[in-house]
Amino acid sequence: DLVASGLDRLCLSVDGVKPDTFSKVREGEDLSDMERAFAYLAAARKRQPDTRLKVGVEFVLMQENKQQLLDTLRWVAARGADFMLVTQALVYDGAYIDEVAYDNSTDAAVEIFTRWRDKITSLGLDVSDYDPRWELGRFVPTIEPKIARMMEMVDELRAEARSKDVFLDMPRLLKRSADHAGQMQALFAEAEELATSLGIELKLPAAVPRYERKCDFVEDGGAFISWDGSVHPCYFLWHQFRCFISDWDRLVKPKVFGKVSERPLLDIWNDQAFRKFRENVHEFDYPYCCNCAVAPCDLLQEDDFEQDCYTQEEPCGGCQWAMGLLQCLQ
Repeated sequence: DLVASGLDRLCLSVDGVKPDTFSKVREGEDLSDMERAFAYLAAARKRQPDTRLKVGVEFVLMQENKQQLLDTLRWVAARGADFMLVTQALVYDGAYIDEVAYDNSTDAAVEIFTRWRDKITSLGLDVSDYDPRWELGRFVPTIEPKIARMMEMVDELRAEARSKDVFLDMPRLLKRSADHAGQMQALFAEAEELATSLGIELKLPAAVPRYERKCDFVEDGGAFISWDGSVHPCYFLWHQFRCFISDWDRLVKPKVFGKVSERPLLDIWNDQAFRKFRENVHEFDYPYCCNCAVAPCDLLQEDDFEQDCYTQEEPCGGCQWAMGLLQCLQ
Protein backbone atom coordinates (compact mmCIF):
# COMPACT_ATOMS: atom_id res chain seq x y z
CA ASP A 1 0.00 0.00 0.00
CA LEU A 2 2.84 2.40 0.83
CA VAL A 3 4.48 1.80 -2.54
CA ALA A 4 1.19 2.23 -4.37
CA SER A 5 0.49 5.47 -2.50
CA GLY A 6 3.50 7.15 -4.12
CA LEU A 7 6.12 6.78 -1.41
CA ASP A 8 9.40 7.79 -3.07
CA ARG A 9 12.07 7.05 -0.45
CA LEU A 10 12.37 4.56 2.37
CA CYS A 11 15.36 3.98 4.63
CA LEU A 12 16.19 0.89 6.70
CA SER A 13 18.65 0.81 9.59
CA VAL A 14 21.55 -1.56 8.97
CA ASP A 15 24.56 -0.95 11.24
CA GLY A 16 26.58 -4.04 10.40
CA VAL A 17 26.39 -7.48 8.83
CA LYS A 18 27.67 -9.51 11.75
CA PRO A 19 24.56 -10.70 13.60
CA ASP A 20 26.08 -10.05 17.04
CA THR A 21 27.04 -6.48 16.13
CA PHE A 22 23.65 -5.74 14.57
CA SER A 23 21.78 -7.03 17.63
CA LYS A 24 24.06 -5.09 19.97
CA VAL A 25 23.57 -1.80 18.16
CA ARG A 26 19.86 -2.39 17.45
CA GLU A 27 18.83 -4.03 20.69
CA GLY A 28 15.93 -6.44 20.25
CA GLU A 29 16.33 -6.66 16.48
CA ASP A 30 17.90 -9.27 14.23
CA LEU A 31 19.68 -9.01 10.90
CA SER A 32 17.21 -11.48 9.43
CA ASP A 33 14.52 -8.80 9.95
CA MET A 34 16.36 -6.61 7.42
CA GLU A 35 16.69 -9.57 5.04
CA ARG A 36 12.91 -9.99 5.08
CA ALA A 37 12.33 -6.23 4.73
CA PHE A 38 14.44 -6.09 1.56
CA ALA A 39 12.56 -9.09 0.16
CA TYR A 40 9.16 -7.50 0.88
CA LEU A 41 10.21 -4.21 -0.71
CA ALA A 42 11.61 -5.95 -3.80
CA ALA A 43 8.32 -7.79 -4.23
CA ALA A 44 6.32 -4.59 -3.74
CA ARG A 45 8.38 -2.74 -6.33
CA LYS A 46 7.93 -5.62 -8.76
CA ARG A 47 4.14 -5.33 -8.38
CA GLN A 48 4.39 -1.58 -9.04
CA PRO A 49 6.80 -1.31 -12.01
CA ASP A 50 6.15 2.42 -12.39
CA THR A 51 7.03 3.20 -8.76
CA ARG A 52 9.50 6.00 -7.95
CA LEU A 53 10.46 4.31 -4.68
CA LYS A 54 14.15 4.36 -3.78
CA VAL A 55 15.15 1.95 -1.02
CA GLY A 56 18.15 2.80 1.09
CA VAL A 57 19.83 2.16 4.41
CA GLU A 58 21.29 4.25 7.18
CA PHE A 59 24.49 3.10 8.85
CA VAL A 60 25.42 4.66 12.22
CA LEU A 61 29.21 4.71 12.29
CA MET A 62 30.91 3.81 15.57
CA GLN A 63 34.15 2.29 16.77
CA GLU A 64 32.20 -0.95 17.23
CA ASN A 65 31.22 -1.32 13.59
CA LYS A 66 33.46 0.92 11.46
CA GLN A 67 35.36 -2.07 10.07
CA GLN A 68 32.04 -3.48 8.80
CA LEU A 69 31.21 -0.46 6.66
CA LEU A 70 32.51 -1.97 3.41
CA ASP A 71 30.92 -5.39 3.99
CA THR A 72 27.62 -3.70 4.86
CA LEU A 73 27.79 -1.70 1.65
CA ARG A 74 28.24 -4.92 -0.32
CA TRP A 75 25.46 -6.66 1.62
CA VAL A 76 22.81 -3.99 1.04
CA ALA A 77 23.80 -3.47 -2.60
CA ALA A 78 23.31 -7.19 -3.23
CA ARG A 79 19.78 -6.89 -1.81
CA GLY A 80 18.72 -4.04 -4.05
CA ALA A 81 19.51 -0.92 -2.03
CA ASP A 82 19.65 2.25 -4.13
CA PHE A 83 21.51 4.37 -1.61
CA MET A 84 23.38 4.21 1.67
CA LEU A 85 23.43 7.05 4.16
CA VAL A 86 26.25 6.97 6.72
CA THR A 87 26.10 9.10 9.85
CA GLN A 88 28.31 9.58 12.85
CA ALA A 89 26.78 8.55 16.18
CA LEU A 90 24.75 10.83 18.40
CA VAL A 91 25.43 9.57 21.92
CA TYR A 92 22.49 9.38 24.31
CA ASP A 93 24.25 7.42 27.07
CA GLY A 94 27.54 8.53 28.62
CA ALA A 95 28.72 4.92 28.69
CA TYR A 96 29.07 5.08 24.89
CA ILE A 97 31.10 8.29 24.55
CA ASP A 98 34.18 6.31 23.52
CA GLU A 99 32.21 4.71 20.68
CA VAL A 100 32.18 7.87 18.55
CA ALA A 101 34.41 7.59 15.49
CA TYR A 102 35.41 11.27 15.25
CA ASP A 103 37.17 13.97 17.24
CA ASN A 104 35.34 17.18 18.05
CA SER A 105 38.03 19.62 16.86
CA THR A 106 37.04 21.32 13.60
CA ASP A 107 39.01 20.95 10.39
CA ALA A 108 40.13 24.59 10.70
CA ALA A 109 41.36 24.08 14.27
CA VAL A 110 43.20 20.91 13.26
CA GLU A 111 44.85 22.64 10.29
CA ILE A 112 46.17 25.52 12.43
CA PHE A 113 47.30 23.25 15.23
CA THR A 114 49.04 20.78 12.89
CA ARG A 115 50.90 23.51 11.05
CA TRP A 116 52.17 25.11 14.28
CA ARG A 117 52.97 21.72 15.79
CA ASP A 118 55.23 21.03 12.80
CA LYS A 119 56.92 24.42 13.24
CA ILE A 120 57.52 23.67 16.90
CA THR A 121 58.89 20.23 16.04
CA SER A 122 61.28 21.75 13.47
CA LEU A 123 62.91 23.67 16.34
CA GLY A 124 63.56 20.49 18.26
CA LEU A 125 60.62 21.06 20.62
CA ASP A 126 57.67 18.81 21.39
CA VAL A 127 54.24 20.42 21.67
CA SER A 128 53.04 17.44 23.71
CA ASP A 129 55.20 18.83 26.55
CA TYR A 130 52.81 21.76 26.74
CA ASP A 131 50.81 21.65 29.95
CA PRO A 132 47.23 22.99 29.64
CA ARG A 133 47.44 24.07 33.29
CA TRP A 134 49.68 26.91 32.14
CA GLU A 135 46.67 28.46 30.42
CA LEU A 136 44.76 28.60 33.69
CA GLY A 137 47.61 30.04 35.73
CA ARG A 138 47.47 27.09 38.10
CA PHE A 139 51.01 26.02 37.42
CA VAL A 140 54.01 28.14 36.48
CA PRO A 141 56.69 26.14 34.67
CA THR A 142 60.39 26.61 35.13
CA ILE A 143 61.17 29.07 32.38
CA GLU A 144 63.81 27.22 30.50
CA PRO A 145 64.62 28.76 27.11
CA LYS A 146 63.03 25.88 25.19
CA ILE A 147 59.86 25.96 27.26
CA ALA A 148 59.64 29.73 26.98
CA ARG A 149 59.99 29.53 23.20
CA MET A 150 57.31 26.88 22.94
CA MET A 151 54.94 28.98 25.05
CA GLU A 152 55.55 31.92 22.73
CA MET A 153 54.74 29.78 19.71
CA VAL A 154 51.57 28.45 21.30
CA ASP A 155 50.57 32.07 21.94
CA GLU A 156 51.18 32.79 18.25
CA LEU A 157 49.09 29.74 17.36
CA ARG A 158 46.25 31.06 19.47
CA ALA A 159 46.59 34.55 18.00
CA GLU A 160 46.20 33.19 14.48
CA ALA A 161 43.15 31.18 15.52
CA ARG A 162 41.57 34.26 17.13
CA SER A 163 42.23 36.34 14.02
CA LYS A 164 40.33 33.75 11.96
CA ASP A 165 37.56 33.29 14.55
CA VAL A 166 38.56 29.64 15.00
CA PHE A 167 37.83 28.10 18.39
CA LEU A 168 40.70 26.06 19.86
CA ASP A 169 40.56 23.55 22.67
CA MET A 170 44.26 22.86 23.28
CA PRO A 171 43.82 19.94 25.70
CA ARG A 172 41.58 18.20 23.17
CA LEU A 173 43.94 18.92 20.26
CA LEU A 174 46.90 17.58 22.23
CA LYS A 175 45.03 14.31 22.79
CA ARG A 176 43.82 14.01 19.21
CA SER A 177 44.95 10.93 17.29
CA ALA A 178 46.18 11.89 13.84
CA ASP A 179 46.48 8.18 12.99
CA HIS A 180 42.78 7.60 13.67
CA ALA A 181 41.77 10.58 11.55
CA GLY A 182 43.89 9.28 8.67
CA GLN A 183 42.39 5.80 8.99
CA MET A 184 38.86 7.20 8.80
CA GLN A 185 39.67 9.26 5.71
CA ALA A 186 41.19 6.18 4.06
CA LEU A 187 38.11 4.12 4.96
CA PHE A 188 35.79 6.74 3.48
CA ALA A 189 37.83 6.89 0.27
CA GLU A 190 37.66 3.10 -0.07
CA ALA A 191 33.91 3.17 0.59
CA GLU A 192 33.35 5.77 -2.14
CA GLU A 193 35.33 3.69 -4.63
CA LEU A 194 33.39 0.56 -3.71
CA ALA A 195 30.02 2.33 -3.97
CA THR A 196 30.88 3.52 -7.46
CA SER A 197 31.76 -0.01 -8.54
CA LEU A 198 28.52 -1.36 -7.03
CA GLY A 199 26.36 1.34 -8.57
CA ILE A 200 24.94 2.51 -5.24
CA GLU A 201 24.65 6.12 -4.11
CA LEU A 202 26.72 6.74 -0.97
CA LYS A 203 26.50 9.78 1.27
CA LEU A 204 29.23 9.95 3.91
CA PRO A 205 29.45 12.22 6.95
CA ALA A 206 32.35 14.51 7.71
CA ALA A 207 35.31 12.63 9.18
CA VAL A 208 36.20 15.83 11.04
CA PRO A 209 33.69 18.53 12.10
CA ARG A 210 33.38 21.27 9.49
CA TYR A 211 34.36 24.80 10.41
CA GLU A 212 32.10 26.08 7.63
CA ARG A 213 28.71 25.20 9.08
CA LYS A 214 25.27 25.28 7.53
CA CYS A 215 21.85 23.91 8.31
CA ASP A 216 20.63 21.72 5.45
CA PHE A 217 17.14 21.64 6.95
CA VAL A 218 16.75 25.42 6.81
CA GLU A 219 18.80 25.88 3.63
CA ASP A 220 16.60 23.35 1.80
CA GLY A 221 13.39 24.95 3.06
CA GLY A 222 12.30 22.09 5.29
CA ALA A 223 9.96 21.84 8.26
CA PHE A 224 9.23 18.88 10.51
CA ILE A 225 5.69 17.96 11.49
CA SER A 226 5.58 15.64 14.48
CA TRP A 227 2.90 13.10 15.37
CA ASP A 228 0.72 15.69 17.16
CA GLY A 229 0.85 18.23 14.32
CA SER A 230 3.52 20.45 15.89
CA VAL A 231 5.75 22.24 13.39
CA HIS A 232 9.51 22.22 14.07
CA PRO A 233 12.41 23.72 12.11
CA CYS A 234 14.75 20.72 11.97
CA TYR A 235 15.56 17.22 13.12
CA PHE A 236 17.65 18.50 16.05
CA LEU A 237 14.74 20.43 17.58
CA TRP A 238 11.68 18.27 16.94
CA HIS A 239 11.65 16.33 20.22
CA GLN A 240 13.10 16.47 23.71
CA PHE A 241 16.14 14.34 24.53
CA ARG A 242 19.44 14.28 26.35
CA CYS A 243 22.67 13.70 24.46
CA PHE A 244 26.40 14.01 24.88
CA ILE A 245 28.18 16.68 22.87
CA SER A 246 31.92 16.19 23.32
CA ASP A 247 31.88 14.64 26.78
CA TRP A 248 29.23 16.80 28.41
CA ASP A 249 25.56 16.13 28.88
CA ARG A 250 23.05 18.43 27.23
CA LEU A 251 19.28 18.67 27.39
CA VAL A 252 17.69 19.50 24.04
CA LYS A 253 14.11 20.74 24.01
CA PRO A 254 11.83 20.99 20.98
CA LYS A 255 11.24 24.27 19.18
CA VAL A 256 7.59 24.59 18.18
CA PHE A 257 6.16 27.32 15.93
CA GLY A 258 2.56 26.14 15.81
CA LYS A 259 0.29 23.20 15.04
CA VAL A 260 -1.19 22.31 11.68
CA SER A 261 -4.38 21.25 13.49
CA GLU A 262 -4.84 24.89 14.55
CA ARG A 263 -3.35 26.93 11.67
CA PRO A 264 -2.46 26.25 8.01
CA LEU A 265 1.18 25.26 7.49
CA LEU A 266 1.80 28.22 5.19
CA ASP A 267 0.63 30.65 7.90
CA ILE A 268 2.97 29.02 10.42
CA TRP A 269 5.82 29.12 7.88
CA ASN A 270 5.32 32.86 7.31
CA ASP A 271 4.91 33.68 10.99
CA GLN A 272 7.38 36.34 12.13
CA ALA A 273 8.98 34.11 14.78
CA PHE A 274 9.61 31.27 12.33
CA ARG A 275 10.93 33.64 9.67
CA LYS A 276 13.32 35.26 12.15
CA PHE A 277 14.54 31.83 13.24
CA ARG A 278 15.32 30.83 9.63
CA GLU A 279 16.99 34.16 8.86
CA ASN A 280 19.30 33.82 11.86
CA VAL A 281 20.15 30.21 11.00
CA HIS A 282 20.99 31.25 7.43
CA GLU A 283 23.57 33.63 8.92
CA PHE A 284 24.80 30.95 11.34
CA ASP A 285 26.55 33.41 13.62
CA TYR A 286 26.93 31.00 16.55
CA PRO A 287 29.84 29.97 18.79
CA TYR A 288 31.60 26.64 18.22
CA CYS A 289 30.47 25.10 21.49
CA CYS A 290 32.07 21.72 20.75
CA ASN A 291 35.48 23.37 20.39
CA CYS A 292 35.18 25.81 23.26
CA ALA A 293 37.79 25.36 25.99
CA VAL A 294 35.32 26.41 28.71
CA ALA A 295 32.32 24.36 27.55
CA PRO A 296 29.89 23.47 28.88
CA CYS A 297 29.08 26.93 30.18
CA ASP A 298 26.10 27.91 32.30
CA LEU A 299 24.29 29.25 29.23
CA LEU A 300 24.27 25.83 27.61
CA GLN A 301 23.54 23.87 30.76
CA GLU A 302 20.32 25.74 31.53
CA ASP A 303 17.35 23.42 31.08
CA ASP A 304 15.49 26.31 29.46
CA PHE A 305 17.95 27.66 26.89
CA GLU A 306 17.64 31.43 26.43
CA GLN A 307 20.76 32.51 24.56
CA ASP A 308 24.37 31.58 23.83
CA CYS A 309 27.49 33.66 24.48
CA TYR A 310 26.89 35.49 21.18
CA THR A 311 23.43 36.46 22.55
CA GLN A 312 21.76 34.35 19.86
CA GLU A 313 18.48 32.73 20.86
CA GLU A 314 18.76 29.61 18.67
CA PRO A 315 20.52 26.63 20.32
CA CYS A 316 22.52 25.84 17.17
CA GLY A 317 26.10 26.41 18.36
CA GLY A 318 26.50 22.77 19.33
CA CYS A 319 24.52 21.25 16.45
CA GLN A 320 26.38 18.27 14.99
CA TRP A 321 24.19 18.19 11.89
CA ALA A 322 25.46 21.66 10.94
CA MET A 323 29.07 20.46 11.18
CA GLY A 324 28.40 17.60 8.79
CA LEU A 325 28.73 14.84 11.39
CA LEU A 326 25.11 13.71 11.58
CA GLN A 327 22.90 12.91 8.62
CA CYS A 328 19.37 11.69 8.19
CA LEU A 329 16.96 11.06 5.34
CA GLN A 330 15.70 14.31 3.82
